[in-house]
Amino acid sequence: IFHWGGEGNITLIGDLLNLPIDLVAVLAAVYVLTRKDLDKRFRRMWLLLGLGFLAYFIGDLIWAYMENVLEVTPFPSVSDVFYLLFAPLLAAGLISMPNTFLNRQERLQFAFDLLITMIITTMLMWYFVIQPTAASYAGDLLTQAIAIAYPISDMIVVGAIVSALLRKPDQDLRSVLWLLILSMFFTV
Repeated sequence: IFHWGGEGNITLIGDLLNLPIDLVAVLAAVYVLTRKDLDKRFRRMWLLLGLGFLAYFIGDLIWAYMENVLEVTPFPSVSDVFYLLFAPLLAAGLISMPNTFLNRQERLQFAFDLLITMIITTMLMWYFVIQPTAASYAGDLLTQAIAIAYPISDMIVVGAIVSALLRKPDQDLRSVLWLLILSMFFTV
């Protein structure tokens, strides 16, 4: 936005700014994971979240190297493998989150709420993101598949976050989930 470092360094600075943020997320997950006083299920959740953050960090690292050192366009590339690993790992972590047990009526309400949310999310993503993305990469099947995989992985993460919130997590986890929702809003 501010073009700090001059026109020649915009890409380098933009790529390098992501790395410390990614690394802080990985280190925060490692910190929680190493806390032996926490519940085993809680630590397993943070292991999966940390692996997701690590995959994203590796993707950003590869992207920055390819774009700034090799000076090639990094899409599609190996970095996409790591970026796309982020969603299933994050979703697995959120699904494994310890929560209060829901009775039958609450489970039914949970299922309907999640279904409604995902139908709306899918419709919006299909119309505004997936369909135009597929059309813009119509000539190259691999690039088209990778480009479409990104909004689908965003939908997976949104579904996992909504699922985690609907399962009535502890108050401490709610603030983390709201931060994840906020970050996913900016990502999507």
